[in-house]
Amino acid sequence: MLVFEYLHKFVALSSSYVGARLHEDAVKKNFMLIYELLDETMDYGFPQSSDASDLKMLITSESVRAGDVFKSEPGPSAQPAMPAPIQRSWRRSDIKHRKNKCFVDVLETLHLLVSPQGQVLRADVDGKVLVRALLSGVPECSMGINADLLSLPNTPNSSPTGKVKLVDCSLHPCVSLGRLGGEACLQFIPPDGEFELMRYRVLRNIRLPVRLNIVVDEMAGQHIRYKVQIRASLDSQLQASDVVARIPVPPHGTLTSCSVEFGKVKHDGVDDWLVWRIPKIHAGNECALSAEIKVGHSGPVRWERPPVQLDFDVSMFTPSGFMVEYLQVVERSNYRPVKWVRYHTRASHSYFVRF
Repeated sequence: MLVFEYLHKFVALSSSYVGARLHEDAVKKNFMLIYELLDETMDYGFPQSSDASDLKMLITSESVRAGDVFKSEPGPSAQPAMPAPIQRSWRRSDIKHRKNKCFVDVLETLHLLVSPQGQVLRADVDGKVLVRALLSGVPECSMGINADLLSLPNTPNSSPTGKVKLVDCSLHPCVSLGRLGGEACLQFIPPDGEFELMRYRVLRNIRLPVRLNIVVDEMAGQHIRYKVQIRASLDSQLQASDVVARIPVPPHGTLTSCSVEFGKVKHDGVDDWLVWRIPKIHAGNECALSAEIKVGHSGPVRWERPPVQLDFDVSMFTPSGFMVEYLQVVERSNYRPVKWVRYHTRASHSYFVRF
């Protein structure tokens, strides 16, 4: 896992220097820069640092893209770095922006497994908080969340009322835990640009934004009839988008009839799926599918039924209930930055319903 984590981090780090999607031509044009990044991030086969803000203070080489030369993010002069005066390796004190902004994205991935009887066998959420801080000077940020992180080490099996219980929580080195107004908060001086503030998992009290029910009737004469229902269990004014249901069918099957109220259905004979795509499902709406499959003579009537896979995206919703309650930015120049918080939930090859 360390190897894969380092490779993913290195690709993202190289892309931040090159300024574009990392491809073969970009690697060739920036060979020396990427080699220098390898030298700084890896010593004797052991990863050392993959923090972009830290490395951009050490490596100030120019990047090349499509024949044009442009400089990477401004750093200190090329003189040897003096480690003593640097108090925070992730941020300089002379950063300036014309417009001060602080954007927060809460991204969650839902993992779900449902039995043929409708019982939830597994339901958990992987989440991360991404911050894009374009702030001048040395701002001090305070972010309130509805999870009491200060109680996690001492009371792992309990959680205050109304608080989300987080497990496997990891924080960026710039974060320190504190309290503001009696509530737990994250206090940090952010790196310049985009970074991952925290990562967490939630195992309890998961809210399901989309529900799927399926009934399969194996009739005589090698015919199989499907009835599938997808419902968006969301608050008003919310919707599930890019909904894709992959319904397994027997090998050598032929789609004889199919009717849907919304979306389009395609029979994938290579991977043996009925692929049902729905652009949007509004809150409270329900979509139904009825299909009949005829099994070929060369294929078996009964088959090992893989589970149905459901993919979707939901904005401004978190199945874990994790919320950012406030975000404060204080800097001695007393500017007022633009701030907003977005929430996004997705299920991608992680939502399964057995039948």
